[in-house]
Amino acid sequence: MTSPYPNILFITIDCLRADVLGCYGGPARTPALDKLAGQGVRYQRMFAHSHMTKTTFPSIFSGSYPSQFGGTTRFDESRFSIVGVLRARGYQTLGVNSNPWLSPSFGFHRGYADYRDLSSAKPIAHSWPVRLLNNGLGLLGGGLIYPPYPSADEVTEAALQMAAAAESPFFLWLHYMDAHWPYDLPRPRLYGPWDKQNWAYNARLAHRSRQAPERVTPREREALRQLYLRGVETIDAQVGRLLAAVGEETAVLLTADHGEAFGEHGRYFHQLALHAENVNVPFLLRHPQIAGGQVENGIVRHIDIAPTLLEMVGLSAGPSVMGVSLLPSARGGRPFPSLQAISESGSKQGVWLSLREDGWAALILLDRDTLTVREEALYHIHDDPGETTNLAVRHPDKMAAMRSQLTAYVANVRGSEWAISELSFAGMDEELRRRLESLGYIE
Repeated sequence: MTSPYPNILFITIDCLRADVLGCYGGPARTPALDKLAGQGVRYQRMFAHSHMTKTTFPSIFSGSYPSQFGGTTRFDESRFSIVGVLRARGYQTLGVNSNPWLSPSFGFHRGYADYRDLSSAKPIAHSWPVRLLNNGLGLLGGGLIYPPYPSADEVTEAALQMAAAAESPFFLWLHYMDAHWPYDLPRPRLYGPWDKQNWAYNARLAHRSRQAPERVTPREREALRQLYLRGVETIDAQVGRLLAAVGEETAVLLTADHGEAFGEHGRYFHQLALHAENVNVPFLLRHPQIAGGQVENGIVRHIDIAPTLLEMVGLSAGPSVMGVSLLPSARGGRPFPSLQAISESGSKQGVWLSLREDGWAALILLDRDTLTVREEALYHIHDDPGETTNLAVRHPDKMAAMRSQLTAYVANVRGSEWAISELSFAGMDEELRRRLESLGYIE
């Protein structure tokens, strides 16, 4: 029997900030994503709920904030999953993963009829000969790079095989990693200080960018950014292959787990930071019932993805889903909702929180034990999208109102296992630990 609901393709891309894509006015050459944006709705202000994969994906798949319903130690079975609901609805649920944070070790295989965890492979990057060679070459300003994740081509090939064999309707999720350090490159690549651009792969530069970002020179910063753009463009080509295969009647959602920083607020990569470069991510939505060429400037959040998927298959969100469906406004039947986005993170410094609403962004740092405010900032994101000018002193009433909303959020979730606790690697098997170390999560 033919399903009344479309096939669904859900694409997530690690570390992809919105402002680099061509369709968002950025410098990357992204014809496939630009075309997809023209076929549906491009959301200008989609916000992730944290700065790292481990914290954002529970929100993407559950429609609830990171610290709610069990936190993010793993994607626990007690937490609602859109994947399981789609499977119960008759969808063949298919997943292709390339990030160890999303492996079965953390529960992200739950609900899939077929889940291919490509991150579990043991690439040569983890071998002692390569590690020793890199250490020696690094002293000379060179190295041998072999990314510790599958290439975009490998991820696409697995997804194409699954889509070709799938019965309709299917839900296919896949995750790309080539915009994550060390970004895109032929595998393996031997490089030296004589290379015009590839010298930026040097592991010592990556370490310095994390530990002493103030020592990164403008030349080094630009080299890192160019490598990043090359990775984004590699992913775009693979997305183009995938979209051509699934056809234009397939519903498509595309977003990123978080962004990537290049020194804008004194940090690189996606370390602890909740500024725009780390949490303003793309969101593209295509559906047979949606007119193309739409651009939406209102705030949307990762928690709105799950209820949007539910409505695509004729279901309503339950009480644990905190987001709202974006389908009614995209179809043109209802006005766009007025929403606010909260993001959260934490370290030994304390608890960082951000709130974005009505053209404003507020960031606060709370003491971990007393929850008193240690730092705060306020930005007008329409006039200052890069969030460079702190207006907290000039607009004390607005700062106070947004601070109050954030502390109320903390009070509501404090009984949960907070996602904003520090990363814990206790009890992790050695192979998984090595994969996370290769990605820079463990120094």
